[in-house]
Amino acid sequence: MQAKCGDGKYLEFAIRHVLQDVLQELAVARRLQLEIQVEVDHGEGRALG
Repeated sequence: MQAKCGDGKYLEFAIRHVLQDVLQELAVARRLQLEIQVEVDHGEGRALG
């Protein structure tokens, strides 16, 4: 991340961009976790049934 000390708006933009990336990564990770859980649940159901 590059930031110019004298330009607060640029720094704010850079920080906001990084936060958006982090939140997007978390959302993707959460969605993958849910998909994996669903697959595990379906797998157990077939094994038991």
